[in-house]
Amino acid sequence: MLCGLAEAVSVLKKHGTEDDPSNPGDASRKKSREALYRLLDMFPCPTNPNPDTISEEEAGRRENLEIWLFAAELLLNDLLKHGEYDLAARDLIHLASALSLLKKNRQGNPADLEPFTRRFLELSRRIREKRDGGDTIALGFFFNEQANDTMRD
Repeated sequence: MLCGLAEAVSVLKKHGTEDDPSNPGDASRKKSREALYRLLDMFPCPTNPNPDTISEEEAGRRENLEIWLFAAELLLNDLLKHGEYDLAARDLIHLASALSLLKKNRQGNPADLEPFTRRFLELSRRIREKRDGGDTIALGFFFNEQANDTMRD
């Protein structure tokens, strides 16, 4: 898991600022995104067709959650940076799923969630500004999970 994340971060750091399609950095960025998608496909997500995801219990371990959150934020920021707003809107669900599991594991301590929720809302706002209505599915998923948790308490 960490090797895939390290590979993606390394390639994005090296080539992530280049926007020229004729530039080899774009091919490297594509490779980096593929590594991020492979990593994200390991985690449980409503839109994930991969049958080999890790269990929710395993995904909920602190270190795995942090990897999941970091990978999702890294991917979304890269997509936004390069104007791929439709993909960013679609992939926001990865961050929403990780946050839902984080909230479930924190058992009602909103202070632990605040920095993560703030970044999620900022990313979704940026996506919405670039692509009108693009974050509604992920936002709905996240806030529906919160409402369900509140009703159960």
